[in-house]
Amino acid sequence: MSIDKITSTILAEAESEKERLLAEAKEQCDQIIKEAREKAEGISQNMVKKGNEEKEKIIERRRSVASIDAKKIILEKKQEILDQCFTGAIDRIINLPREEYIDYLVKVGVNSEMYGGLLTFNQKEHDSSTETFRIRRDSN
Repeated sequence: MSIDKITSTILAEAESEKERLLAEAKEQCDQIIKEAREKAEGISQNMVKKGNEEKEKIIERRRSVASIDAKKIILEKKQEILDQCFTGAIDRIINLPREEYIDYLVKVGVNSEMYGGLLTFNQKEHDSSTETFRIRRDSN
């Protein structure tokens, strides 16, 4: 065998080994890339899942806070309405003409659940009149 033939054979074997090693390396590289992509996809899905869970928690907390705030606002408005009603009622009662005022107080006393008592007027009424009414209810 000649040197050229031996050299050719060695080169052919080396070329063949190179091709085999390159194919093997490419296969390993493809496998590593595939595993990395699968791992990245798993991490991505996990992060999306956690993000969605956190989003739902935040939404629920904000709904709860909004519900509490709405209840507070409603309660404040109810209190305002009650205050206005009481203030209006007090003003209306205080500004009644004297006879109607006295009649009102007598009716309130009569309709109360008390079985006796003393109706005494405030200083303003006391100064204008020394009247004191006794209201008696007979127990049934």
